[in-house]
Amino acid sequence: MEGISLKNMINQLQKFTLLRILIFIVIGFLVVLKPKLVFTSIIYTLAAYLLLIGILNLIQAIKASKVTHTILGPEFITACMYFLFTVIVLIFSKVIISMLPFVLGILIVLNGLVQLTTDQTIKEVNPRYRLGHNIYSVIIIIAGVLLIFNPFSSIILLFRVFGGILIFIGVSEAVRLLMQNKQNY
Repeated sequence: MEGISLKNMINQLQKFTLLRILIFIVIGFLVVLKPKLVFTSIIYTLAAYLLLIGILNLIQAIKASKVTHTILGPEFITACMYFLFTVIVLIFSKVIISMLPFVLGILIVLNGLVQLTTDQTIKEVNPRYRLGHNIYSVIIIIAGVLLIFNPFSSIILLFRVFGGILIFIGVSEAVRLLMQNKQNY
């Protein structure tokens, strides 16, 4: 491989790790401090995305109608479906929000499982750090399971717990990165 060294590749991976750590911590603090704002932002971002895709399909339908002399092609039907989905998201936002902890819990469990299997398969992991990595992974899995089964009565409290989990993940990964860097030098 010309121009790409192992050191450059490791540096790139560390940059992505730093970016992921920063995103986890920032989003975590936003969720802990302003959970309603984050909920609302998620709903409106999803609605805006669906609306944009609908508009793009409508533009394609208009372009296609110049050739087919009818606007009622597949692009128009797809645009209408996206517009309908936009309205559904806005009307049923409370239902969507109530499903969010379940989906986030699944994602956190998957993150914990990936961490656990990665720690088990990487032979370079220092054995004295392996126990700490395994405990970290198990804590993440347990936190995800708690989100899935929603033992809390308030969705806002549950979302704040999710924010705390994100902060914990970000800080833990930062500590892990520092330990790896210390071990490498």
